[in-house]
Amino acid sequence: MTDIRKAIAIAAMLAAPFSAAADAAYTTYSTESSFTNDVDVIASDDFSDLDLGYTSDNLDRDLDGGFSYRLDADAGLWVIELDPVRTDRNFTLVPAVSTNDLEDGLNVSHFDTDISAIGGYFYNTDVDFQTVTGSIELLIELAIGDALTFTLSNLTRPTFWGIAVEDDYITRFTMNALTADAYPTVGELFFGSVYEPDPIIVDPGTGGGTGGGTDPGTGTGGGTGGTTDPGNGGGTTDPGTGGGTGPTPINAPAPAALALLLLGLAGMVQLRRRVG
Repeated sequence: MTDIRKAIAIAAMLAAPFSAAADAAYTTYSTESSFTNDVDVIASDDFSDLDLGYTSDNLDRDLDGGFSYRLDADAGLWVIELDPVRTDRNFTLVPAVSTNDLEDGLNVSHFDTDISAIGGYFYNTDVDFQTVTGSIELLIELAIGDALTFTLSNLTRPTFWGIAVEDDYITRFTMNALTADAYPTVGELFFGSVYEPDPIIVDPGTGGGTGGGTDPGTGTGGGTGGTTDPGNGGGTTDPGTGGGTGPTPINAPAPAALALLLLGLAGMVQLRRRVG
């Protein structure tokens, strides 16, 4: 993986984490191509189906392939024309999404599939929807309860940035403008996965004894393994006095047999738990 940063390391060029989860391992990306080469991209959203203008509603997005998520801000959203000049490639004018209030963060959440990677083109716009130079704070909240915070500094155009978390899932992603009179804006989003939790492995254990044979034996006290015929000397609940083991009564298991049974059950429920 490229530009890998562990724990509190400084992200490449454009991003410097203010704080990082103590046990989180992650990789940051400064180009779309490096992100898509490393990450299994589940879906992407360029907002090309949206009409320009203001909406007070959340944008609940259903994308090709069945992936869905939510984009929202407290005071509503603006769908605007995206600055076509980007860091990786140029586009014809397509929509971007921004906040309606300077104090609002732009939130991405409600993923219907677990994701461990997210990326996009981020920048700031002014009250007239024009691109302005400025910085953006990115907050990534994780399923384990930790969070990662990064700053993209002095952006002059839609700039790609992405992250892949190696040992957790992303539950929420928030963009905040750090520049006065600027609104956080996103031109396209990518969602992906790199994290696979440890599989749950069931250990069948070694408990349990062997059953009796078909021949109960000829001793006067019952057969050696106990079958339907306990022998001449014992009944179905009384193994007799002439020797042999005979069948154990159902309602009163022998201590040794009970111990073996419990050991077998304990072995069957031993599971491997994911750490972290």
